[in-house]
Amino acid sequence: MRNLPLTTVIAFSALALAGCASDASPDSTPSPTPTSNSFTARGSITTSPDIFYHPPGTTEHTLGEECISMDNYDDIDDGAQVVIEDAEGKTVGLGTLSAGRLTAPADATSTSMLEAGCEFSFTATVESTSQFFGVRAGNESRGTVQYAKTDLTSGVELTLKD
Repeated sequence: MRNLPLTTVIAFSALALAGCASDASPDSTPSPTPTSNSFTARGSITTSPDIFYHPPGTTEHTLGEECISMDNYDDIDDGAQVVIEDAEGKTVGLGTLSAGRLTAPADATSTSMLEAGCEFSFTATVESTSQFFGVRAGNESRGTVQYAKTDLTSGVELTLKD
């Protein structure tokens, strides 16, 4: 049997102990690292006053109460998908519409329910270096509306009318 130098034995022992002392499990998954290319897009879609109704069981409309779209806008509803595409048309973010809330437009002269709309908000994490994006929600026949990145980060407002 051949004798190994003491420094070799110490080095191998140190490596073996270091491997045993690791607290990482072999099946652990590393956390994704956010990049400087990601941002949160924000916005809302409001249906016009004559295409919503309040839920059954209520007799009066109140700003802030839940509402839903009707008629040709039934695809604009709680959980409807929001797709964000970059300038090349590649999908770079997905979100969903929240439950609709009865709201008055910012330029309303009163809180008349005739001026109210049903507003559905959304957020989506976007991963792209593009500066311009297309946003669409509901069925594909609605088309895509183009926005600058700065508009999406501060919040965009779309209104659907008959």
